[in-house]
Amino acid sequence: MIWRDPERLKTTTAMKVAMVLFVVLIVIRLVGIEYGAAGLNLLLVVLLSGILVGFAEEALFRGIFLRSLRTGGRTEATAALWTAIAFGLFHLPNIIVGAGLAQLAQIVLAAISGVTLYLFRRNRGLILIAMIAHGIWDTSTFLSGSHGAQWAGLLSFAIYPIGVIAAIVALVSVLRTDRHTVVTPAGIEHHDAATWPAGEHKPGTQP
Repeated sequence: MIWRDPERLKTTTAMKVAMVLFVVLIVIRLVGIEYGAAGLNLLLVVLLSGILVGFAEEALFRGIFLRSLRTGGRTEATAALWTAIAFGLFHLPNIIVGAGLAQLAQIVLAAISGVTLYLFRRNRGLILIAMIAHGIWDTSTFLSGSHGAQWAGLLSFAIYPIGVIAAIVALVSVLRTDRHTVVTPAGIEHHDAATWPAGEHKPGTQP
């Protein structure tokens, strides 16, 4: 279950909106990059870095970590939430290496972006989709920061808060949709706490 889900989970409209806005931001940034000024060497280095970071971080968080959280009868809502939190906390050391307390905002934003990246895996049931989205996002972020046109920066700055709100709404949708959903290697199970068989131990709770 590290690379693919046994079944595709439901993708609500709120989740789809969050992913669409994520893609829109990427497109705006990529279109606004002054490629001629950046140069081929820089483009190749940034693209390779984005691909490698996307692969490594997704394999860790939306792969190994998510798979671990899906054990013990934990619900998918719990797994999704803590995967996002862990991804945000992963950026905590940046405070120590010079970014300062302003890095706290990046930790929160990283956790929120982690929600959307989880949605990309969830939507098709494949971690590869999340890896691609992550890699292109990082590439567009790096290049737009150094060689992005002003109009693209202003437009993405205006849309970004909407994307953040959409991701938060999507997380709420996950928490509501999958509060009784358990993903196992054999498939997806739906356990309603109100109808759990009497005397049977519910996974994820104390016997």
